Amino acid sequence: MISATFVSPYFENDPLVSVQTDTALLDVALKTNLLFDAAGAPNIGIEKLIFKQFSLFADVAYSYWRINNLFALQTIQTGIGAKYWFDPSECPLTGWNVGIYGLFCGRYDVQWKDGYQGDGFWSGGMSGGYSLPLSKCLNLEFSLAAGYFYTPEVRHYHRPQKGHLLWEETRTHVGRFSLTKMQVNIVWFISKKK
Repeated sequence: MISATFVSPYFENDPLVSVQTDTALLDVALKTNLLFDAAGAPNIGIEKLIFKQFSLFADVAYSYWRINNLFALQTIQTGIGAKYWFDPSECPLTGWNVGIYGLFCGRYDVQWKDGYQGDGFWSGGMSGGYSLPLSKCLNLEFSLAAGYFYTPEVRHYHRPQKGHLLWEETRTHVGRFSLTKMQVNIVWFISKKK
């Protein structure tokens, strides 16, 4: 936050007369997870400071590629959440933070050595991270999230032999507590810095 004080020249020496206005700066940021980008899943997120130490965020990622029936990443997922920032004296959206999140994914197909397909999953839990300033308008943010993961059905298959996928098993109502998100975000502030 930046504080601007205006004092009329007629009351320049009067300490009781001043008008103070607070203007929010650096309170909106766009971000992308470089780990998703490297995996071929373009993504974008937005985060908004709503109080001095609290922010809300939302993000979306989409991928739909397959290489020779050997490698694939096909998914669309969206997430929302809130964060608490520990040091309000630092620049907003900078430093250590903890938060809560929710994540939803539509149909997915992930294949590397083995493959996994499903008609969707959801996850919710807690996150923690640190946002490091790189310049006046850019931060580098590291975060991890853990919580409960649930999918109604997941199909497991092996890498194809002679071009055919080999189904192994189908499991239903799979749920567990685990590490659910890892992010290395480039954060671009779309409002001016102090």
